[in-house]
Amino acid sequence: MIEEVEKTETPVKAEKKVYTKKPRKIVDKNAKPSKKKLAKIADKKAFEKRKVLKKKKVKKKSKLKKSR
Repeated sequence: MIEEVEKTETPVKAEKKVYTKKPRKIVDKNAKPSKKKLAKIADKKAFEKRKVLKKKKVKKKSKLKKSR
């Protein structure tokens, strides 16, 4: 009742994936960006402004300490 299954000597190798760079998407400059993208851009700018303000505050504090 038990049937013997023939074993293959060489295991089947999986094909190796070849990673290539994806071509750049051509962005239409005249097209209106979506609201989400605009919000993201605005958020980034606000974040950078905050970063700059923080740096300025730190610099002012350090100058005051040195003068004392």
